[in-house]
Amino acid sequence: MQPTFITVLCLVCLGLTRKTQSFVITPPPVECPNYLCKDKENGNYEYSFFGVVNPHYILQCSNGVASCQTCWPGNLFFRPDCNQCLFNYDDQCTATTSKPPQPTTATTTTKLSTKTTAQPQTTRLSIQCPQNECTKRGLHFSGNIADQSNHRQYIACWDGKTVGCVRCPANLVFDEIMNACVYPVAPDNNNGGLNVYL
Repeated sequence: MQPTFITVLCLVCLGLTRKTQSFVITPPPVECPNYLCKDKENGNYEYSFFGVVNPHYILQCSNGVASCQTCWPGNLFFRPDCNQCLFNYDDQCTATTSKPPQPTTATTTTKLSTKTTAQPQTTRLSIQCPQNECTKRGLHFSGNIADQSNHRQYIACWDGKTVGCVRCPANLVFDEIMNACVYPVAPDNNNGGLNVYL
């Protein structure tokens, strides 16, 4: 056995839950050249490199500059239509907006029949995203920050600019220290002030 594996196993056995003692494995970086954002508007996109899609990563475009990051934890799947990372790619978005279907009417010239059908319309999830939070961290800040107005999403920053917001999967909130969507925590006054996952 390798020493690293034993260390991880011991940390798990000890049940360390303090945020300051968290053991986090960073996912491997992916190639992220700026041409991935060519002809794309600012926002979040499915990550694809040479035609190979990696659903665990997000391509974030800001003024033609590409930033690629993983859905964290790394086993989550990014759904561009939801603009969020989900437990399973087929899961429903945690919030949806939809337009009521509009009936379409087709009438024949002989007026023998009139057919009305309603087709549901799919719309991309609209997320309110604060635009000035990234610059508060510095002119060249890059990373993810908690959205103080909505704990169920985080703000993606690149070079001091807001790239967009990404919504966490259902029932999870963004933890800026862990840089991950996690189950909500509450302070446990009986446990020396440590956070306890709910």
